[in-house]
Amino acid sequence: PLGYQYVADSIGKPLATLTITPAGKLMERKGDEQQHNAGLGDLAIPLPGLMKMVVVPIVEGEFEKMTDKYIANLTKKFGGEV
Repeated sequence: PLGYQYVADSIGKPLATLTITPAGKLMERKGDEQQHNAGLGDLAIPLPGLMKMVVVPIVEGEFEKMTDKYIANLTKKFGGEV
């Protein structure tokens, strides 16, 4: 529909550049496009907090794999159990 042409025209184009604190508070917004305000305030997802939930198990798993490999290499090099 013609009423949504602005949406089609905006695809693939940055609408704004945001500066957000780690807590998710909007500090600065740069952009030429008019910002829609539905009366709910700014909407920002605190990615650092969410990313921690995703990244920590991955890092812990990788660390465990590296430690196991290190111990296996020590055992192979020096023989016996470590």
